[in-house]
Amino acid sequence: MRDEETQLLGRPLRPSQRRTRWPLIVMPVVILVALLLILQHHHDEELEWKTCSVDGKIECARIDVPLTYEDGDDRTISLPLARVRGNRSAGNRPIFQNPGGPGGSGVNLIYRNGVRTADRFNGTRDIISWDPRGINGSIPSMECYASGLERGVSAGESGGMLSSAADSYERAMASNKVQSRGCGAISGEIGNYISTYYVVHDLRFIAAKMQKETPEKVKVDYWGYSYGTLLGMTFAKVFPDNIGNFVVDGVAHLHDYYKGDWGKNLYDTEAVIDKFFESCAASSKCELHKYGTPKQIRQRVDELLQEVKKSPLPAFHGRSGGLITYSRLKEVLIHAFYFPDKWPKLAHALALLLDGKADEFWKNNGDLVSSTLGSEGGLATACGDAAGHSSILTPDDLKKHEQHNAKQSPFYAEYWSLIPARCVDYPFKPSKRLDLERKVDGRDILFVGNQYDLVTPQRHAVTYADHFGGQVLRINGSYGHCSDALKSACAVKRITSWLDGDRSEPGYCGVDQIPFESESEPEQVFVAVY
Repeated sequence: MRDEETQLLGRPLRPSQRRTRWPLIVMPVVILVALLLILQHHHDEELEWKTCSVDGKIECARIDVPLTYEDGDDRTISLPLARVRGNRSAGNRPIFQNPGGPGGSGVNLIYRNGVRTADRFNGTRDIISWDPRGINGSIPSMECYASGLERGVSAGESGGMLSSAADSYERAMASNKVQSRGCGAISGEIGNYISTYYVVHDLRFIAAKMQKETPEKVKVDYWGYSYGTLLGMTFAKVFPDNIGNFVVDGVAHLHDYYKGDWGKNLYDTEAVIDKFFESCAASSKCELHKYGTPKQIRQRVDELLQEVKKSPLPAFHGRSGGLITYSRLKEVLIHAFYFPDKWPKLAHALALLLDGKADEFWKNNGDLVSSTLGSEGGLATACGDAAGHSSILTPDDLKKHEQHNAKQSPFYAEYWSLIPARCVDYPFKPSKRLDLERKVDGRDILFVGNQYDLVTPQRHAVTYADHFGGQVLRINGSYGHCSDALKSACAVKRITSWLDGDRSEPGYCGVDQIPFESESEPEQVFVAVY
């Protein structure tokens, strides 16, 4: 690995420790010059940015942020940053983004979509993101397993979807308890300082360094998706005077999340699933179109799920193979429903299985699953935000929670209910807590919601716009997750204008894309899902 890569991906390299004897008369001059160079370096953002993409458009750096933000505590944690640099002649502030999760990598977001986002602002804004503490390239990161092998074995032992086996509830709870013990044994005290409360302190700290301003005076422009809306609303509660231009896109329920319930997310989920089957039945380009009406197509997919539950399919390609189980296939469906751009590929994958081509399915469809909450960093953030407490302590509690969620979405409930159950016996309880009822002026926050959002229903955008005193952008005819689920030139214009300071009433937008019929975007703007 080259030195430059080591500086960006690991701990910063230290200069040689060899001692050099200098003539005494030269020393004061050398020290003075060194001090001037250091001061100049600190004036220039105090960060050492390096090109880190083949096309030269992305720059990366590392920053040490305070671990606790308490006076007298000089401990730090190292976070990676990535940006697409804009033209600064206009003096615009950078726009910070968070992709969701919790557990999503901001650096990955910039690699996948930073250039496209920068183009939406005609190159006038820096587009920046970072890996939050404990996640991905953070040093240290949150670890709950001694090895990748242990992590894989644990995933296999956890039981999969809750209806996949008679003992799935018991296996899930037992596996979660093992994971919690591993978090405490392997990661040590770092878990006490991983929560969204600390992440928003990091965001303000990074913004201040970037803008050469004090943390108290810096204004932050921010665009967060999904969990990133929780991060944005938390920032507003903790640092209301630092709000610049804020967009929270795909708004989660702040109070439900901080209670650790995850019980108000699935109100519109079945409507999105219905849209998949309706769109497929309406388009001859959908490979499931031949099965007939939306109801008939869904029935055939449901039958396929029951078939692999009873008898998993062996699949192999090249040097890789495995079983297509009920849990694996349902996870493919669950994650593909987030992104209408992936619906044609999902239909193709299902058609292969219905035609008995399991090997072809295995070859072509690994990218349909992209969960991030499975990461220990995402676990630590969610459980830390819930104060280390879980309302799901036993298999019976888990069953009751699934029954609650099933009233909103029968299809998603057995997956979604597993998320809060992961916090059972979580050993850390970050001492800093958010005051959820603190009144703040949120007039500079735009709350964005699709008409039908898979896990962040539009009603939450309306609720929290009222709570904060912000404004709402409703995207009619859109389904999936977050504003880029379907193309909408209107939504792009309203969001970018808001981030540029325009406070015109956002109102309503439509969409410019029909699944299976319209050309897809090359990438999703956000890469993390709950």
